[in-house]
Amino acid sequence: MRLNRYNKKKITHLLFLLITISIFLPFTSAEPVVELDYLLQKDTASIVNIRTYESSPQMEEKFSDYSLTIEDAENRIIKKIYFPAYFVVLDPFAEVEEIPATLTIPYRQDYKTVNVFHKEKRIAETDIGFLCTKDFICQQGENALSCPEDCPQSGIDGFCQRKKDDLCDADCLVPEQECRQTEILAIFAWSLPLVFLAGLLGALIIFIIDKMHFHALSASEEKKTRLKEKMKHTIVTAIVFALLALLSAVVLFFF
Repeated sequence: MRLNRYNKKKITHLLFLLITISIFLPFTSAEPVVELDYLLQKDTASIVNIRTYESSPQMEEKFSDYSLTIEDAENRIIKKIYFPAYFVVLDPFAEVEEIPATLTIPYRQDYKTVNVFHKEKRIAETDIGFLCTKDFICQQGENALSCPEDCPQSGIDGFCQRKKDDLCDADCLVPEQECRQTEILAIFAWSLPLVFLAGLLGALIIFIIDKMHFHALSASEEKKTRLKEKMKHTIVTAIVFALLALLSAVVLFFF
């Protein structure tokens, strides 16, 4: 069946929309989040870990007996979300008394307290104000994302920042591209003295071989003269390599 002009136009617009979404979605989905790990029982909850990083918040569960509220320093509720909690395992299928629950929510610096509720009963209260104390000291729990006032960008804070800032973040297990380039340049620079020393050693070996050959030579004076000139050039080459090795080592040591 042939497409008419109107249908072709609709398909073209749809493809353009899908391509646009696929291009811009990776740049808009990530945002600062705080992730809270709980061990959840039906009427109790124990916090295990809290961390902040860049990701996408989890989808909210509209129909659940469990909810979470976030309050500021004045005990005003900033946000309330519901989250699923199923006290079962699937293999084999059975009911359990305790389950892990990970909650990923958007992060703001005015967050102070997180409360977990089962229906209307509060079963956990967690102070998360330590994520940013604003005392100009980068402490445990803070990082450049949660508290840039205390933790400098690409500093040692347990959070890997992959940014083109001419700084190598030590928290990145896989080095950033700019850091790998810096490492390659450093390796190349430190190898220069070794290359020059290898050249010096090679020139000295050639000189020794030529000298032994000169003493064993019983040929004409012309060949001996050419061999003497070659030995002089070898000595000059050895001196140049020695000076270059010394100069490169001094430069690397002081700079």
